[in-house]
Amino acid sequence: MRSETRTSRATAPPTYMTLAGRRRRRPVVGVSSRVVNPQKDRAEQKRQEKLAEIREQVKKGELSIRQMTPAERKANPPKQREPKRGRR
Repeated sequence: MRSETRTSRATAPPTYMTLAGRRRRRPVVGVSSRVVNPQKDRAEQKRQEKLAEIREQVKKGELSIRQMTPAERKANPPKQREPKRGRR
């Protein structure tokens, strides 16, 4: 009965070894029409959409971009960035 529910090695999707030595299944190509993008690509796409929205608002006159006055710059100095943490 167990053999009926389990897939044989011949029909199972191929696997590969990760750096940690664990086995993972390879993604099956063509199964889904949805393409999974890495996080970096999704973040870049979201950033581009926000920039396009800002450009559109500027074009319509709903938003204006200007230089800070010396008084504003003094009241709002640039923030110091924390150094980037290294990889583990």
